[in-house]
Amino acid sequence: MKISTKLSLGFGSLIVFIAIISFLAMNNMSKLNDNVQVLANDNFPKVVWANNITAAINDAARSMRMLVILNTDEFTAESSNNQKRIEDAAKQAGQYIDSLKATITQEEAVALLNKLESARQQYYNVRKGFFSLIEQKRFAEAGVYLAKELRQPQQEYFDSINQIVGYFGEQFSIDAEKAQSEYSSTFNLILILVIVSILIAIVLAFSIIKNITKSIQQGVDAAEAISKGNMNTNIDTSSKDEVGILMAAMKAMSNNIQSIISEVNKTSKMAQDGKLDYRANASGFEGEYKQLLVSFNETLDALIKPFNVTAEYVDRISKGDIPPKITEEAKGDFNEIKNNLNGTIDAI
Repeated sequence: MKISTKLSLGFGSLIVFIAIISFLAMNNMSKLNDNVQVLANDNFPKVVWANNITAAINDAARSMRMLVILNTDEFTAESSNNQKRIEDAAKQAGQYIDSLKATITQEEAVALLNKLESARQQYYNVRKGFFSLIEQKRFAEAGVYLAKELRQPQQEYFDSINQIVGYFGEQFSIDAEKAQSEYSSTFNLILILVIVSILIAIVLAFSIIKNITKSIQQGVDAAEAISKGNMNTNIDTSSKDEVGILMAAMKAMSNNIQSIISEVNKTSKMAQDGKLDYRANASGFEGEYKQLLVSFNETLDALIKPFNVTAEYVDRISKGDIPPKITEEAKGDFNEIKNNLNGTIDAI
């Protein structure tokens, strides 16, 4: 397997795990968001509306008491204000009840809401007697009516509201526990997946690095051995990755160098045996390797040709056949040999 493939698989695995973590996190966060939305936009507003109904009733009750406390024969501006507060409180309570009716869907909560409306209607029916006494300016009787006749319906009205508050308060607690549970499960799941991903990343990284460095070290050892002239080093080419390709190329290079050395040694041995016409075979090589052997053969030719000429001239002179002087251009030591031969011819 190629190194690029190994790296791709390793990083691909990490990407898959990150994608899984992201998907699960988003899915669980969506559930958590749903629970929070229920808390914030459903249960909590209902509790607030119910408490506001209680506040409106209390405000109306205070204003009703103020009407009794004023105890005047003429309605003052303050009495009118109290009357208006009572009307506003009733209007507000009705608006909050309408909000509850528009949003409550639970069967049990609907039953509690019906009970609330019934208690409210009963409270309003009994309250009419109070307002009748106020209109007649019978304030003392209105105060007694308020304490005796209206207390029980008002308390039942409060109780019905408190039951709704208790119901949605309990739902609020249940949904809060669900949200906490979703948070804990999401946190634990993400933590586990992150730890698993880190462990897998470590294992993959260690495996890939070990595999790559091992192969590269083999290549380094082989290159170092070849650089020192050791062509018998063992080069493992079994790996199928890029390092294996490199090792195969190094082995081919080692084989070529061994073949060149073999050709040079063979040529040298033939020269030592006096077979000066033998030349290294360069046909089995390419590029600079071939040029190396060709240059080696040309060097032999350059060395042996002057000796052959010298041998020929000495042979002719020994037989009384004086050859003509050598006129070909020669360089270095070969020129000195040429001059000596020409001097010998002149001396003879």
